[in-house]
Amino acid sequence: MVQVSSSEGPTDVPLGIFEATRYGQVGVKLGAEDLLLCFTDGLEECVDERGEMRREGMLRLLTEVDHRAAQELIPELLRRVTAMSEANLSEDDDTIMLMRPNGASVSLRDNLLAPFRDLSDLVGLTP
Repeated sequence: MVQVSSSEGPTDVPLGIFEATRYGQVGVKLGAEDLLLCFTDGLEECVDERGEMRREGMLRLLTEVDHRAAQELIPELLRRVTAMSEANLSEDDDTIMLMRPNGASVSLRDNLLAPFRDLSDLVGLTP
């Protein structure tokens, strides 16, 4: 759902549609055994046996997948989605990322130097 306010411009639209877009934020504290699954809208646009998927269908599907073997979560999810319909994952680009925090913190030195590493990457100073 695209929300447009006359004073602030569009909010929460897909990345790259409008330059000046504001996005809502949610803060979540993850533990070392938690998983964070991020995916593009192409996965939600897949269809199940009833011809729909949406967010509720994805949540239902994810509850059926074994989360103990994190390295198998994405391949198993893709197997189940493509088994529902041969058209799934064929009409849109799809990106899926699975992240698990490792509990390690970033050193103060690395935090302070990060902008300079990014700048050197931009201007091509790294080998």
